[in-house]
Formats: sequence, structure tokens, C-alpha cells
Amino acid sequence: MRNTPYCSPHPEAPASRASKDAGRCRFKVEGRTNLTEHAHTDSHWDAAFAATLLGKTLLMNLTFLDDEGEVLERQQFFGVVIDATEHEGIVLDLLGEHDGDTYTLPPQTSAIQKAEAGVTSLAGDKPDFVASWIIHGAPEVANDLDEEI
Repeated sequence: MRNTPYCSPHPEAPASRASKDAGRCRFKVEGRTNLTEHAHTDSHWDAAFAATLLGKTLLMNLTFLDDEGEVLERQQFFGVVIDATEHEGIVLDLLGEHDGDTYTLPPQTSAIQKAEAGVTSLAGDKPDFVASWIIHGAPEVANDLDEEI
């Protein structure tokens, strides 16, 4: 049984999956603000690509799994990239129902891909980019970790 959630890019993402040993992502999902720690390697961060993300919209898909790999919950949110640094991660200014909140993604540009034609958020927004992550652990546990650290 895992005591701490960890995250990895969705298997359909072009990047290799992040391992539990490679770092830890802590998500505070309900408030849509989070602090993310994630050890990374150069293969996951592309500074030139990160610079192109600034001012672009990103659709974020999160899938939470239990210890057996069953889906606990799926979440989706949408925002504009306002900062992207290797040290701090990728910061979104959220739009829609979470307008005004920010959300910080791990510094892993390898998990982000250009949105294909026809891709929209649940609210109908057309993103420039898409990132999908699988988080191993319940959202409540991830929120608790964020508050403890």
C-alpha cells in the first residue's frame, strides 16, 4: 500500500513515465493552488519549449487511481501559462469555474503536447496544449500531504 501519492505522465503522453523514485508531485486539487516538488532530469525539461508555453492555454487532465489501479476520480481544468521555469514548474492562471486561482505543474515539459484539432475542455474551451497525468493516490491524501509540508 502506498502512503504517499505520486504522479506520472499519462501513458499516452509522448514522455517516458516518471518513476516514484524520480520525484514526488503534491497536488492540492480542491483549492486549485498547489506546491509541486518533482526531481527531474534534462530529458523532461526543454527550456526553449517552456518559453513557447507562456501566454498559451493548457488543458490539464488528472486521473486519480487507488492502490489496485482503479480510477477513483477524474478532474479537468484549463488555464493560461503565466510562468514556466525549471526550478518552479509550470504555473497556470486558471479560467472557467476556477478563474483567478493558480495551479503549479511539475517542471516536466515532456508531459505537454500540442492540442489536436477538435480537442476542447468540458466547458468547450479550445486549448493550445494538453497535459494528462495519472496520480497514484486519492485527492484527499494528496491534499493532506500538501498541508503537512
